This record gives sequence, C-alpha cells and structure tokens, in this order.
Amino acid sequence: MHNKKHNPKQVYFLEPLLVNSNKRKHLSYEYITKYLTSFFHVSEQNILITEHKNGKPHSPQLHLAYNASHSGNLISVAFSSIYTDIGCDLQKCSAKYSQDEIASLSFMQDERRYMHEHDINFFLFWSMKESYIKYHGLSVFDMQNAGSILPRIHDFSSYSVFYQNEHYYLSVYPGERREQIIVPHCFRHTVQLQKLPKFQ
Repeated sequence: MHNKKHNPKQVYFLEPLLVNSNKRKHLSYEYITKYLTSFFHVSEQNILITEHKNGKPHSPQLHLAYNASHSGNLISVAFSSIYTDIGCDLQKCSAKYSQDEIASLSFMQDERRYMHEHDINFFLFWSMKESYIKYHGLSVFDMQNAGSILPRIHDFSSYSVFYQNEHYYLSVYPGERREQIIVPHCFRHTVQLQKLPKFQ
C-alpha cells in the first residue's frame, strides 16, 4: 500500500480482496476502516460509519467519499478525496443468471439496444449501471427508474479482473468530475478497459 501524500483531486480505487462470504457487510466496514487508517491516515477513533436509507455507507465528518462492493469471493473499495459521492460495483461472471431476464428488468430499452449493437458484455454493463445507482445512493430496485447511463458512458472507469480462474468486471463512477482513477499494482490480474463507444 502506498503511503505518500496524494493529490486531493484524484480518486483512488483499491484492489479487490478475498472475503468470507458469510460476513461480507461486516468485512466491508473492516476494509473501509483499514484503508482510511493506512491509506488516508485517518485515526480509527475518528471513523464513524453510518448508512443512507438504502444501506450506502458514509462518514460525512471525514469529507471523504467511499463505496464498497463484493461479488463471488472478492471485495473492492473505492475512495474519493473530494467531498462528493462515488459508486463502485464488482460483478462475477456467472452462467447461473438469466441475462435476458435481468436486462429486461434492470436496463432501459436504449441501454439494451446499445449493448446489442456494440456487443457489450452483460456483466460489464451491469457493473457500470449498478455503480451509477450506488453513486446516487439508490438500490438495485431503482435501476430502471434511475434513467439511462448512456449519456454518461465515458464517465465510468471499468476493469477486467481474473482471480482463481474466475472472471469479474469492476466499474467505478465518480460523477461528472472525471477525476483520475489509480489502481495499485498489488492486484496483478486487473486490467483497465477502454472506454465504451459514445452513445449517438
């Protein structure tokens, strides 16, 4: 982990980590606390994690936004050192999901057409959409009501992650500020993806 002083106008994305699947929410808080102390040098006694109505954790007294996500056996945490919001989502590619059914319930018609026309991976787009609604403090039940992400498609940063022969997609949405995303190199199998085609 890097300990040097960081530019406060950058967003920091921290690598996926192995979790115990039975205690994910508790461990999310543990990892958030760990990074706040070791990466941002916040004293542990000054960390108070509360939740928005849909369960999004935040610590408004720190002037530091963060968001956590877990899927399969991994967890990811994203931070923004500007006092704003950030959303991140990690999705394990799994054949057990009915992609067409989920897409019809979660994505708008223009989003489904865009995915088809550009052959966009379902799990990649799902991670982008969910990171967007988490940025806004919404839940998965608000996916269609949140509107289309296509006008903001270039504001996302997405990653392909391989871990223990399993494939994940990871997306982070920092809002319209478009701060730089930094991925520590300690997670070797994480590759940043190119921006998706612009929506016409």
